[in-house]
Amino acid sequence: MLSMNEAVKNLIEMFANKSFPEQIALTIIKRRSGEDVRPCDKWSIGNQLIMLFIGGTDDARTLKQWNAVGRKVMKGSKAFGIYAPLVKKIVDGEEEEQTVIVGFKVVPVFKVEDTGGEELEAVSYEPEIREMPPFIDVAEKLDIKVKWKPLSCAAYGYYSPRDNSITLGSKDFIVYFHELAHAVNATYADLSKDIKKAEVVAELTAAVLCEMNGISGYESQAYKYIQRFCADMEDKAVLKNIMRTLNEVEKIIGIILDASTYGSEGRTVSLRHEP
Repeated sequence: MLSMNEAVKNLIEMFANKSFPEQIALTIIKRRSGEDVRPCDKWSIGNQLIMLFIGGTDDARTLKQWNAVGRKVMKGSKAFGIYAPLVKKIVDGEEEEQTVIVGFKVVPVFKVEDTGGEELEAVSYEPEIREMPPFIDVAEKLDIKVKWKPLSCAAYGYYSPRDNSITLGSKDFIVYFHELAHAVNATYADLSKDIKKAEVVAELTAAVLCEMNGISGYESQAYKYIQRFCADMEDKAVLKNIMRTLNEVEKIIGIILDASTYGSEGRTVSLRHEP
C-alpha cells in the first residue's frame, strides 16, 4: 500500500496536468426481479424519494399489502401518500389499443416501522466477503452501520448522522471511502456548518485511499466532483481547495488507518500543508 505522501503526490500531479487514466463507470446495485420483490421496489423514483425523505423509511405498503404478508398496522399510525397513475385505454386511428396516463391519485401507505406481525423476508444486497472494500472493519470498530441497497436517489451512497449509518447504492470502493470519510469526519466536526468543504474533504479522502490501495480509474470523476464544490469552478480553485483541505484529509485517514487491520504494514501519514 502506498503512503499517503506518495498517493497525494500522484493525485496532485494528475489533477494539475489532467493526465487521468481511462475512466471507469461506477456500478449501481440493481433491484431484484421476480415475485418476491417488495411493492416499493417497483415504484417510480419519485415515490421512492417520498418514502425515504417524507416517510423516513425504506419499506412502505398499503394496508392490504401489509395484511397480505401477515403484518398489521399499529393503532394510531399515520399514513403518508404516494402517487399512483390513473390510466386509460384508448384506440388510435389504426385501431391499436394503447394505455395512457390521464392523471394521478394519492395512495396512503404505512411504513414498516408502524407494523407488527410476521417476519419479513430479508433482502440482502451485501457483497460477498471477498468483494468487501478495504477498511470495512473501520465501520464496525467505530460503530457505523453499513448497508447496501438499490440506488433510490441521485447519489451512489449517503451518510446519515441521525443513526450513524452508511447506505451504499454501489459496490465500488471509492463510494464507500467517500461515505466513510463523512462518518469519520462527523465524529469530531459538524458537517452541516460547511457542506461544500465536507464534500471536498470526503471525495479527496476517497481519492487518496484509492490511490494508496492501487485502485485506478476514478481520478477524473473525483476531480470533477471536487470541482463542482469549488467557488469559481476554475482549475486553480480546485487545486487551491485541495491544498487547503489536505490537513483534514490527513486527520481522517490517520483515524481510519489506526482503526483498521487492513494494510497495517508500512503505514505513513505525515503530510503538513499550509492553507
